[in-house]
This record gives sequence, C-alpha cells and structure tokens, in this order.
Amino acid sequence: MAAMLPKLADIQRLSSSIIRILGQNPSPFTLQGTNCYLIGTGAKRLMIDTSSPDKPEYIDLVRQVLREERCTVDKLVLTHWHPDHGGSAVALQQMLWTESAAYATVHKFPSLTHPQPPHTDGLVFHNLRDGDLLQCGEVQLKVLHTPGHTDDHLCLLYPTESALFCGDSVLGHGSGVFEDLTGYMRSLRLMQTLPDIRVMYSAHGDVIEQPADKLNEYVEHRMQRINQVQTAVAKAGPSGATPEALVDTVYPEVTDPALRMGALRNLGQALKFLADEGIVECLDGDVWRLARTNKL
Repeated sequence: MAAMLPKLADIQRLSSSIIRILGQNPSPFTLQGTNCYLIGTGAKRLMIDTSSPDKPEYIDLVRQVLREERCTVDKLVLTHWHPDHGGSAVALQQMLWTESAAYATVHKFPSLTHPQPPHTDGLVFHNLRDGDLLQCGEVQLKVLHTPGHTDDHLCLLYPTESALFCGDSVLGHGSGVFEDLTGYMRSLRLMQTLPDIRVMYSAHGDVIEQPADKLNEYVEHRMQRINQVQTAVAKAGPSGATPEALVDTVYPEVTDPALRMGALRNLGQALKFLADEGIVECLDGDVWRLARTNKL
C-alpha cells in the first residue's frame, strides 16, 4: 500500500514553526512512515513522536535538521505507546546528548495497558492530563485526551496556527484502526467540536487541509461500517457467523493479510459496539447473531 501513496519528502517545512521529519519506516500500517514534527523557531524546540526501533537513518535526519536549525529538542511528546511512535525515543536521547550534552523531557498520557511503552526502557515519562498546556519557547500546545486508537492516545492543539496534531486518530490517507470503537467515536466527535481548526497534521500520511470534511468522512465511514456489520450479522440468520466469516462480507476489498488482521480487529470492535447497544449477541465459539430482542 505504501508504494501507491504520494511520496513525502524526508524533511519538509510545513510552516514557519513546523518541520516534518519522516520516520523512514514505511509499511501497510504506517503508510509512508511515521510523521515526526519539530515545532518552534528558537534554540529549544518541541518534537512530537519518533520512529520505530532501529532506524538510524531517521536519527540522521533529525541530527541534520537540528544542526541546520541550530537548535535542540527540549521536549518530546509521544501521542501514544505504539512502537512506531516511541521506538526511537531512546536513540533520539542518545543523539541529543552527543550533540548538545542535554536530554529532552519526555511526555505522554499514561496508559493502563502499557505503562512503559515497548523499546523505552530507561526513559522517565512526565505524565500528561487532559487540558494540560505544554510550553516550549514561544510554542504552546494544549493536550487533548483522545482515546480509542489506544487508551493513552492524545492530540495536541496548536491555536497559534489553528492546527491540530491528531496522531493516529485520523490519517492522511485511508481509515485508521482502534482498540475501543466507543471511545474512538467519542474522540472523533470531540475533534469535530473544536473551533477554528484550519489544518490537521496526522502521524501518518499527508497534511489534512480540510479537517471538517475529513472528520465528517471518518464518522460517516465508521457508522457505515457498523451498519454493514449489523446487516451482515442479520443475513447470517439465527445460526449466526464468526468474525472470520463476516469480515469477507464487510471488507471484500481487503485482501492483504496484514490489513485483513486490522479489518478483523475493527470488525470485532463493531460487534462489541453493537452488543453494548443490545443489537447483537455472542454465542459459544465466537459466533454472533442478532439479539433475540432486536427487531431488525
């Protein structure tokens, strides 16, 4: 899939205070790679996310940008615990010490499932809370807890540029995956209520220049999928069907094995969502059918 996407530059200035550095880790799930954002104009700047583990070419790019900008990373914020976001944090700290004899403070929202993210042994995290303000030089970002993709997922509001760094909640291309559909839908709707958002910067894919349209598309797409799952369960009849059987009906376009696993996870979340609403029920053997009280 990554080969079909528009090419992104390894380093690109997106505004007077935002530089995007590509994580050099393309894959079906990371698209062109993880977008890492260096924010600010002064000698000390804030960075959002790193790359996957063992990506020395990414560290080389960060070193190049810091030397050209004559700055260092004073604060590092991880949007969530996944290794394609925090996997290079230790290597980044080592490089910062070599270059400037100083480490960045590392910030993230705490996770109940992964209190210490993979590949971050030795890092001390400053736990964030919803509504916190992060200040670095002239830059101020507001923390928004947006669970769903993961329990610790956050977005960062940048009012000065009417921008939202949206992590993996919304992608520059295609649709995302999530651990908790109910929480994910709530987070999408929260983002829809934010005033004056001119642009969104995703952790994967290109800049989102029509945020309202993209968010509406995401909510409508997810509700369409939920309705498709409900219809597929109804068609299975009283005997029901397993998620493996249902996924081919709901996601016929997904043939890549890795993407099919993601589709299965999303379908499972839709089934849970419908079960919470009393619309479907699970039988022995992970077989799903319409709940007996449902009148579809």
